[in-house]
Amino acid sequence: MCGRWALFCHLFEIKARCPLHPLFNRRFAILWIVLLLSGVSSSAVIPLFPAYVEGELGRSPLFAANLRMMFFLLGGLAAIPAGVVCDSLGRKLTLVLGTTGAVTAGLLFVAHSPAALWALCLYSGLTSGVQATGSHTYLMGSVAKSHFGIGTAIFFIGHNLGNALGSRAAGLVAKSHGYTTMGQSLAVLALLAVLCTLAFLPSIPLHGETARGNIWRLQGFRRLLSRREIRLLLGIRFFPTFCWGSMSFAVPLILARLSDYDPRVPATYQTLYLVSAMCFQIVTGRLCDRFGRRWPLIISSVAIPLSVLALAASAKSVTAFYVFGITNASVAWSLSTIIPGLVNDCSQEEEKGQLMSLTHFCWSLGMATGTLMAGAVIGWGATMVFIISAAAASIPATAVVIRLSGNRQSSPAE
Repeated sequence: MCGRWALFCHLFEIKARCPLHPLFNRRFAILWIVLLLSGVSSSAVIPLFPAYVEGELGRSPLFAANLRMMFFLLGGLAAIPAGVVCDSLGRKLTLVLGTTGAVTAGLLFVAHSPAALWALCLYSGLTSGVQATGSHTYLMGSVAKSHFGIGTAIFFIGHNLGNALGSRAAGLVAKSHGYTTMGQSLAVLALLAVLCTLAFLPSIPLHGETARGNIWRLQGFRRLLSRREIRLLLGIRFFPTFCWGSMSFAVPLILARLSDYDPRVPATYQTLYLVSAMCFQIVTGRLCDRFGRRWPLIISSVAIPLSVLALAASAKSVTAFYVFGITNASVAWSLSTIIPGLVNDCSQEEEKGQLMSLTHFCWSLGMATGTLMAGAVIGWGATMVFIISAAAASIPATAVVIRLSGNRQSSPAE
């Protein structure tokens, strides 16, 4: 017994000395598990859905792009009221409602009729915005500001690790047992994530004005939009996401075509870029905590359009296409790691849900328009998709370099 007690004390001392020990709390741990399960259950949508629609259902890439556009656009629209719900009724309730959408995301691979696909995308899209707003604002109540950079990186790694594991497994299941079995399995796993959130995730108490606020009071959005640093933040969120929306649609589809629609090829690509992205996120989070967000923001903003141009130049080499595609995805996820910290820095406690919902609206709008652009333009040639995407990503990169490289103000980069 004395030996066990000594071992326990030794482990406790290790935990106390660990620089990440503020993250070892029930809120963050259960949130991470929920994100992991949600990541696995939604892992097949990005790499396999365009190939499923074109190769299995015999429909055009534009049809798949329209479905994805509606998914992302509805997610952005739902994020606005979700932010008000977060600040008025609580973050756990918002997250529980949002997590239910992963169930219908799995069922997308079971449905065959256009009406069923549109209905499933409708619900999945609406709840995706609710989940994103709820999970990000819950993160802000779970991690100390001094560890927010690495906390955000680990937060995203939960979802990305689930995506990486799930996409690889989904590709194998789809190849050996068909898309229907794969979709049913993902839907069951998503239901487990909903139950885990409902049963085990602790609630975060509302504070002050937030707890007394009216759920329909929206004037806070006008106050936020009147501030210059908020408009810059929203631009940083929209344009690189437009680029990522087009790349996440076009690159897996191009790989699927090159492999005669073998679902393992785009699924493996997603697994590889997510593993790389997780490494980039850890480095980005640590840099943000130690040196501030200014230079990580500048570097990632500039690297995105450069990697797209490199991707365009390497379209004839499968190996180079993989390398620069993975690089583009990794720097895009690095930028995403910085965004919640910027939101936390730029907002008061009663504004966090609303500002997070605005940034997610811009993210969803970027994903929707980028996806639609790629679906419409890819028929003219992949090079045009890359050029338009790089041009869009260059807009915030230029603004960030001009505004922040010689500017010592703390917001929004520090």
